[in-house]
Amino acid sequence: MPKGTDSIFPERRRFRRFSVALELRYKTDSGIAGSGVSVNISSGGLLFRCGATLKVGGLIEVELEWPLLLDKQRPLLLKVYGIIVRSDADGTAMAISKHEFRPR
Repeated sequence: MPKGTDSIFPERRRFRRFSVALELRYKTDSGIAGSGVSVNISSGGLLFRCGATLKVGGLIEVELEWPLLLDKQRPLLLKVYGIIVRSDADGTAMAISKHEFRPR
């Protein structure tokens, strides 16, 4: 059976999402900053919960505390940059345009 045909709602996302709960911090281009927890992530997007409704269309930078260590010693941050595509009581979704790993 082709992907997405096992349901009445076929999968429309271009990238496979992975469920992962990671602590995160964010800041928007309008000066709003806060923290939250990721729900899922893919190479093209991130869904997280932060207890706030953010402005759709706004730019956002998110730092996630990555669970793997650099050289088995140093904690890592995953920084993602993009645009908020949805924000409501279910969470905030962003399209990722750039990402980078950095030592914490």
